[in-house]
Amino acid sequence: TGTLLSFDHGFTFSFSHNDDENGPGYKMSVTADNDSVTIKHSGQSRYTVTVREGTRSECSYETSYGDLLLGFTAKKIEAYNDERGAYISLSYDIDSGGSLLSKNEMTIKTREII
Repeated sequence: TGTLLSFDHGFTFSFSHNDDENGPGYKMSVTADNDSVTIKHSGQSRYTVTVREGTRSECSYETSYGDLLLGFTAKKIEAYNDERGAYISLSYDIDSGGSLLSKNEMTIKTREII
């Protein structure tokens, strides 16, 4: 369960997850604005990164063990919202020090629950 806020050129979806069995929870928000997506994550680890399709962005991934500089390269971004809800699809690579760490895909679909 989360919150969807719409504005002139995009939207923000935010949610939190608490997992008492596997450790502390986290909060996350994803904002789609024109041609970019910003991901904010807080909890035991924290980061904020803004990605644009075809470009590489860097962020500091903060953990209790120290910080790690990560690069995010967005391969594909698709985002829209309408009266039925919102949709974000993001395909991206994560690297550190020039070495590929992972290839990722994230899809978020929202709809109003009455």
